[in-house]
Amino acid sequence: MDVIYRLKVEPFYLVKPRRGADALAVANRLALESFVLFSHPNFYSDALIPLYTPQDQYFYRQFNFHNTGQVTRRGPSTPGADIRMVSAWDISLGSSQIMVTVLDDGLDLNHEDISSQKIIPGYDFADDNANVQPVDSNAHGTHCAGLIAADHNNIGIAGISPNSKLQMMKIAHDDGWWGSTYAVARAIDSAWVQGADVMSNSWGYLFSSDTNLVPAVRQAIIRAKTHGRNGKGTVVVFAAGNTADRQVGKVGYIGFPASMSQVITVGASDRNDEVSFYSPNSMPSYKIYLDLVATSNRAYEHQIPGEGSEIWSTDIMGSDGYNAGTYDPQAGDPAGHYSGDFGGTSAACPQVAGAAALILALNPDLTADEVRNVLNKTADQVGGYNYRAISGKPGASLEMGYGRLNVYNALKYVQGDQIAFQFMNRVQQSTNYGQLIVNQDIHNPVPSGDNRSFGYGTHHEVRTAELPFIPNWQGGGKTEKHQRFYEINSDYSLNHQFRAVSGEPYVHDAIFLATRPATIKNELISGREGGIVDLRDPWHYYQTPDGSWHQSNEFISHSSPFIMKNENISDYGGVFLNQDYTLPGNSYYS
Repeated sequence: MDVIYRLKVEPFYLVKPRRGADALAVANRLALESFVLFSHPNFYSDALIPLYTPQDQYFYRQFNFHNTGQVTRRGPSTPGADIRMVSAWDISLGSSQIMVTVLDDGLDLNHEDISSQKIIPGYDFADDNANVQPVDSNAHGTHCAGLIAADHNNIGIAGISPNSKLQMMKIAHDDGWWGSTYAVARAIDSAWVQGADVMSNSWGYLFSSDTNLVPAVRQAIIRAKTHGRNGKGTVVVFAAGNTADRQVGKVGYIGFPASMSQVITVGASDRNDEVSFYSPNSMPSYKIYLDLVATSNRAYEHQIPGEGSEIWSTDIMGSDGYNAGTYDPQAGDPAGHYSGDFGGTSAACPQVAGAAALILALNPDLTADEVRNVLNKTADQVGGYNYRAISGKPGASLEMGYGRLNVYNALKYVQGDQIAFQFMNRVQQSTNYGQLIVNQDIHNPVPSGDNRSFGYGTHHEVRTAELPFIPNWQGGGKTEKHQRFYEINSDYSLNHQFRAVSGEPYVHDAIFLATRPATIKNELISGREGGIVDLRDPWHYYQTPDGSWHQSNEFISHSSPFIMKNENISDYGGVFLNQDYTLPGNSYYS
């Protein structure tokens, strides 16, 4: 064959086989050579389809939507510590049939990045008039609205659900004071009666977690959850509040109405997929729980010097709002139309509300509880927290609830693609083992009969949580003997790696067939005594004719020296590999 092209910086070649040769067969033959890393035909395709990425001017600042590891206003970030919007937008940009109502301090009706066609008239319940236009620095609601539904129009920022309808119910006076409890209850009732599919609430009575603190407000929320959307329930989303100060060990509390079980309660994570310093923990002793978190700022200046707000969104245009016009490119734009000075659980809440709008755009028949379940089930368990810390809520942690919002996973799940890949532990519980450790997360073992969810295309490692078998006899070795196999190093026992791949079974079962010691034949070919027999990786899954999935083991043995021959032990789901190892160690026989 002829070399057509050679890359100078590394041994990469494009070769041309002889005329009439099968390119695939030639590539496969080359791949078998020990000096070849990979070999495949020079494929052509009709088109490469890139992910949808908004061209909006400041989208690159929205690390909470698409984190590439950029340095934010407050410091470096971790790639992937975001809510997965770029992938999600390939599935849906929302629907004009879905309306999100924001209850807050107003909406800039003239904003260049929120088209008037999507705005549904709201009402100012605090001042009892129809004008929801904010004044002065009351830009909180405009920031929330932008995160939910800002246009994708090559200017400004990008909203999560740009095709959705948007409504503002104003519950704050122009002087910054919040309206009466009666005004708030009226706003909630008016929203669901007018057809709100989702309500976004970045506010609360943060001096108490009492779930019946304001009965009028509580009952209005229950009516929305019960009667909204023709009985399917309005999806009511609340910010958990910024009551924690983790820098001094205070885990905070969830304020009312976020403390109600009828709402989706949202905390905050940061640009590195860790819980934000101000975001409160769940309160299991009071049966008050976080559902999930969304990406926001890390901390505030009084907690960590140099930290502070850093979420970009729409501001009141001009000199009002958070940004009166700045030449700091990380803090906002010179005209004062956009600001990078938003944060807290207030910024996390509308992200979950926007995700709920996208979910309902795909399937408007889902109930409010079903939307909540989708969001929780498809969240990413990030940060290394204990996601089995709450009794009765497997998969939930104190700090992050069910995890960080993953909008792409949620939409794929609604589409029926079962993106929440389930790894099921069906290892029978016994005296010595039964729990499995996934990805070395020793704080969240998977008990027998339980499962874990993963996104497709991800790699994972599974091992037993403790010794599968206990050595009960130590001897000097024999040239031929039936033996039981014992693992003396639990960190590597029953080790297995798998990749969650589309098309594989939705539930990947871990069924270790050797739930009792496997008896096999050990032959010391060299005639030397001693050696250690180890139950080790690799493990793999196989499917039986009845359609069930099992995990099969291939035993790798060690000795000094020690050659193991294949033996038929299919009753236990595994066979020896022909291996030749020299490793020090004691011998364990039964």
